[in-house]
Amino acid sequence: MNIPPVPLSAEARQVEFQHWIHQQIVSSSRWGLGWLLTGLALILVGGHSFLEQLDMGERIEHMEFPGQLPLWGLIAVVFGVLQLIRAPRYYRRLRRIVAAGRPVTMYMTIRIEKGTDSSSPYADLRLERNRTEPTPDIEVLLATPPWPGGSARIKEKPTDLRVQVHGAQARGPVVIETEWGFFWPSSDFSTKYP
Repeated sequence: MNIPPVPLSAEARQVEFQHWIHQQIVSSSRWGLGWLLTGLALILVGGHSFLEQLDMGERIEHMEFPGQLPLWGLIAVVFGVLQLIRAPRYYRRLRRIVAAGRPVTMYMTIRIEKGTDSSSPYADLRLERNRTEPTPDIEVLLATPPWPGGSARIKEKPTDLRVQVHGAQARGPVVIETEWGFFWPSSDFSTKYP
């Protein structure tokens, strides 16, 4: 495992966070552009056949294979446009949350929920250490951290680890800063408040 031997300084964590967020924006934009171009290619390749079959009175659900390509292309274009808009916007939002610079000190316990086909890491965040109430103040479904050793840190399942939580005041998605790096939610909808 590639776990950093010593905790990172606050400046190093910030630089690393900015780097990984930039990488996520670039990656999601590339995927969106790939879907968009694939969809346009499918529309161009099958467009002639689609129009011919449509002119002959053929119903869309009964069209032969080349005539179906523009429909699949349209779906790919819509997916690509959504990917180009939604994903970079989400990562920029996380960047703004951290840049606001008003973190709250909380205590994080990571738990792994095993599903039928996968396991999902959750961060239970509490304002007080060793609180016995079963409901955390904030529950976050975590994305896999891209930094070296991030997955190993999740598998260690730390308990009552002191962290800085960015964005908790707005009751929206939060970014969790530990001494080893940042954790962020898997989507806008994966942060739950009681």
